[in-house]
Amino acid sequence: MFKLPSIPWDEIEKQLEERVGEVFLKVFETIDDKEEEIKTLRKNFASLNEKALADEVIKKASQNTAVIGGAAALPDLLPGIGWAAMIASLIGDFCLTLREELGMLLQFSFLFDKDEDLQQRKKDVISFLVFLSRDKDNNAFAKEVLEEIQQFQFDQISKKIMIRIGVQLGLKFFRKKMVSFIPGLGIVLSGGVNYLGTRSVGSMGIKFFENKAEFIRTHGQSSSNMEVTNRTTMQMVINIVKMGSSISDEQKNTIDSNLEFFGFSEEEVKSWNEELQKDEINPIAMKDIKAMTDEDKKYVLRQGLQILPNNPHNRQRGYIDFITRAFGLTPSDVNTIKKEIEDKA
Repeated sequence: MFKLPSIPWDEIEKQLEERVGEVFLKVFETIDDKEEEIKTLRKNFASLNEKALADEVIKKASQNTAVIGGAAALPDLLPGIGWAAMIASLIGDFCLTLREELGMLLQFSFLFDKDEDLQQRKKDVISFLVFLSRDKDNNAFAKEVLEEIQQFQFDQISKKIMIRIGVQLGLKFFRKKMVSFIPGLGIVLSGGVNYLGTRSVGSMGIKFFENKAEFIRTHGQSSSNMEVTNRTTMQMVINIVKMGSSISDEQKNTIDSNLEFFGFSEEEVKSWNEELQKDEINPIAMKDIKAMTDEDKKYVLRQGLQILPNNPHNRQRGYIDFITRAFGLTPSDVNTIKKEIEDKA
């Protein structure tokens, strides 16, 4: 059986601190190029909306990072390779992957917010990465650092903040990349980790740039409240989907995207997918309804309305009406949410 060697985390963190700051600065120097790339993309795919164009950006970036990851796993095939060479290889892997993902996020900024100034675009990208780098049980950190970032011009933001964010992202990256040490499988698995990781960052990035205020509200709240909102959202969309005549591929993709976006564990994802296959409808817990704010409830209802098919079943319509009343919302709230969804379509 393959046994993972002891990992020198202190050395990894030290080398990350030496490298990641420059990655941010070099990518931000190319911000004008990213704007031109989006202009070209719009011309090449004139019939696509912003969401579809963003999917094209994700597709290209994830393919690039998959190649980067596969190349970084090559040292695993060499006999007697030491930690120094392996760490150097994976540090390079992370920095190149981070560069691709930073570029992708800058492109999203130009896609979803045409009028923002360049300095704010850079701050937005850093703000989003704060959420990616935070500890799962320390959401307050994200909100506090975000507020600090927004108080300054970009050139006043300490390089230490960017290094801190980059190191945290790098350590998470390294933990996922441990598959690179599996003899013979490293190239395939390492490339796959990069590919899926970039797609995940892209999926969350779209949600951030589509509606920054809502993203910050949802991800800046306490860990317990966020878990309640995420759990209620999943129960809502699964119930609605099960009340239809069939589950479409688009609905299943939306559910899979939410499961990934909300950061559920493998066991939780398995449990939700098993529930999706069952006939019975599980109610949303009253304690969860009471724990949510009105904005949380509107967020949950919005996700339910978005997953409805074009011609909803009567059961689905009835369920939306029931949830609206249970949440203490009004028909006017529903109409406002529907209009917001239509405006974004």
